[in-house]
Amino acid sequence: MPERRGFRARARATIGRLRRNGWRRLPAREKLAVIIGVLTVFSLSIGIILGVRQLLPDPKPPRYSVLILMDTSRSMQQPFGRYKTKLEAVRAQIIDYARKRPDSAIGLRFTGGSCSKGYSEPAVAFDRDNTDEVEAALLGTRPGGKSDFASGLSEAVNDFDHYEKGGSARVQSIWAFLGSGDDQCSVNVYRAIEIALDGFTGDGSDDPQIKFDFFSLRTSPGEAARLKRLVTRLKRDNYEAYVMTPTNPAQLTEDVENTSQRETPSS
Repeated sequence: MPERRGFRARARATIGRLRRNGWRRLPAREKLAVIIGVLTVFSLSIGIILGVRQLLPDPKPPRYSVLILMDTSRSMQQPFGRYKTKLEAVRAQIIDYARKRPDSAIGLRFTGGSCSKGYSEPAVAFDRDNTDEVEAALLGTRPGGKSDFASGLSEAVNDFDHYEKGGSARVQSIWAFLGSGDDQCSVNVYRAIEIALDGFTGDGSDDPQIKFDFFSLRTSPGEAARLKRLVTRLKRDNYEAYVMTPTNPAQLTEDVENTSQRETPSS
């Protein structure tokens, strides 16, 4: 114990001289002692933090993940009710949804403008409580160019394999907001989707887990009919799929809320 008290006394004396005289006038040996002490405390703190993190359980995977696929082609330039463009109407809905569902893992991908040349990273990766990132990405987007619906949907399916927070969720969905049911870049829309879905289950099980929800904003009867045929084929392959055809902002809000209530797990 005397040795411990002697160490404490020397430490207090060193701190006292440091306060009175400043760092520059402190003897070199005492400077070294101070530096070693600071590094020791820092190392111990880091060790404690890492130890606590290892003891804590890993965060549970999200119960629900949704990849929002947003058409940014010129078809989204058209007015939609009180909004100047369809894109603005969808932007408002997505931001509102993200704020209301911070516990859902949300990803955001844009499609259109030009034809895709292969898989690219989404605008926002899957994560919970990421409204700020989603909103920032949406505010920087303007409509224009070609519709590339099939490639966008194919890449959206692959996002669930690329990102654990998307693919580990108990319920997984793709919400596709479209200004047109036509695809100017793909001859066979369903074939492109079929290739992406080949062998995909999302969570390693034998049964497909992914759900498809198509929000077709005031499209022509022919375009809506093509989307409905796509949904019929998806259902035939045991995928849960729906198509909504809102013609105004109020209907779009209702469709989004109904979809959210239908798919979000209760517990």
